[in-house]
Amino acid sequence: VLCNSEHTEISVKNWLEVPQEKLLRYVVHIEDYFKPGIKKNKITYMSRKNFQFCMFVINYLEGRYQNWEFEDIKGATKEEVAHSMSTSKIFLAFGGPEGLGSPPIEAALSGNKVIGFDGYGGKEYFNEPIFTEVPYGNHYAYLLKTTEQLPLWENRSILDDEACVRQMEIGRAPRLN
Repeated sequence: VLCNSEHTEISVKNWLEVPQEKLLRYVVHIEDYFKPGIKKNKITYMSRKNFQFCMFVINYLEGRYQNWEFEDIKGATKEEVAHSMSTSKIFLAFGGPEGLGSPPIEAALSGNKVIGFDGYGGKEYFNEPIFTEVPYGNHYAYLLKTTEQLPLWENRSILDDEACVRQMEIGRAPRLN
């Protein structure tokens, strides 16, 4: 059984009673077309999960940060998502506790600061400086973390930060656990 995170491995082992020797951990593969482009003050997000929570946060941020563009990538093709993420600086992750979703990883490898929920399965990927985790379902913490981060990236992107670039390079390196 292939498992993309420690969370998935523990879940499969405990809930489906699969023996450890039948589990194989692997690193999520992201298509090569998820890469940075020319950045602008744009925030991408996907409203498909936790829609009401997402809209609460987006409505607040749009009113406060009018010099930022906000783009919902829900329903876009993979190519459209890749293009959108290549030009944005920030990705807001609203996924639920379903495990590790690809969009936050795709966003990071496209040169985005990622703020939001790790989905529990993404805990091992959600490390600073690129990822800023928010406790699942906490409106106040989400707004606080986002309003702390946005001013830091207004005149630069993670591509201008040496530690972020190193983290992106490590994320692109092929490996098996």
